Amino acid sequence: MKFPIRSVLALLLAVSAPALLTGCNTRKHASFGHPGAFVYRQSLETVGLALMEEFKFKGYELGRSKSRELVFDKKEGAGGSLMHGDWAGGPVYTRVTVEIIDMGDGQKLFATVRKVRNRGDWATEESSWSMAGGGSEVQEILDKVQGRFPAGPNED
Repeated sequence: MKFPIRSVLALLLAVSAPALLTGCNTRKHASFGHPGAFVYRQSLETVGLALMEEFKFKGYELGRSKSRELVFDKKEGAGGSLMHGDWAGGPVYTRVTVEIIDMGDGQKLFATVRKVRNRGDWATEESSWSMAGGGSEVQEILDKVQGRFPAGPNED
């Protein structure tokens, strides 16, 4: 069975028209479902300090960091340790890595959330990618950081 090219193109246009007409708000989310935000006209240091304050307020502690990458850890409760833990029953941590990407007119914040067992043990530390239970909290934190600063051009 052959599909006429015009029908396929018309269908594609009809499906993608709403996205094309409304556009994407890069200020709210980074990409691929990861938590993210965009902060206009602020220095790396200013954004980094705001991130550290907001994550600390939510119970995270600062781990290793590089110039454009901050790592935060938070100990899971009993339910999280039971769900993501191992037979030894050691604590499980939520690890958030926030990458700060210079976009010229501002800083893009891109976060990944992982569950970590045996934190700090170089021989046995292991992590698994997981958005469950951490992605929405991290997005809230990034939204608070973004809300501290003035909106950029063409933003509400």
